[in-house]
Amino acid sequence: MNRFDEILRIIKYYRIVSDFQNPNTALQEHLVKNLGANNALVQEYEVGHKEKPIQCWMRDVPIPHWLLALLVSIAIVAFMAFAIFASVVTLKKETLDGPCKSSSDCRQDLGLMCNNYRCGCGYSHFWSESYSICERRRMVNRTCVNDSECDALANLQCLNVTLA
Repeated sequence: MNRFDEILRIIKYYRIVSDFQNPNTALQEHLVKNLGANNALVQEYEVGHKEKPIQCWMRDVPIPHWLLALLVSIAIVAFMAFAIFASVVTLKKETLDGPCKSSSDCRQDLGLMCNNYRCGCGYSHFWSESYSICERRRMVNRTCVNDSECDALANLQCLNVTLA
């Protein structure tokens, strides 16, 4: 048996025995017993178990419960303040035919803009009573109810067609 095979055998034995007793003691006993090295100097190595590093977002960070409750409460209050502010700002704006000085005074989420100090739809749009928003004027072969829904620049008219 060559030296390399002997080292492999020692390492295998070392792994088996180290589960039951101190690894350093097990290696020393094995060397004395099998190699007859009663007065041999055996160098010891610290065997550490390497663990896979844990990403920072997966670590268990001990946060006191009071701090966690405080942070959650602050987040809820901030969200509610933002929601109330957004609602007030949106509801404060003018709807169709409301007075305005600039388009920012009108409900732009409905497609309204300021025309002659009144909130209304742009020239290429019309006010839809069905959806309560400004809709784009109709082009050729689109359904309509009256001429105000059709594109006047293209000289389109709404024709009442009944299918038989």
